[in-house]
Amino acid sequence: MKITFLKSLPEFAYFPFGGGPRVCIGNHFAMMEAVLLLACIAKRYRIKLAPDHHEVPPLLPLHSDQRMDCKW
Repeated sequence: MKITFLKSLPEFAYFPFGGGPRVCIGNHFAMMEAVLLLACIAKRYRIKLAPDHHEVPPLLPLHSDQRMDCKW
């Protein structure tokens, strides 16, 4: 039942700012405002790792040590 309901929804039903040619014109401002708000909230707190925290290596490398030439 849930799968048929999801398939019946329009393509951009749950995107907060829409999508396609009718995307929200204020989405960049809203995202910038959210980052600013989180920064203002975060500066009031001191964040520490949990004592039982263990680091998980990324599944894909986030950078490369080798130079990659791109052709346009």
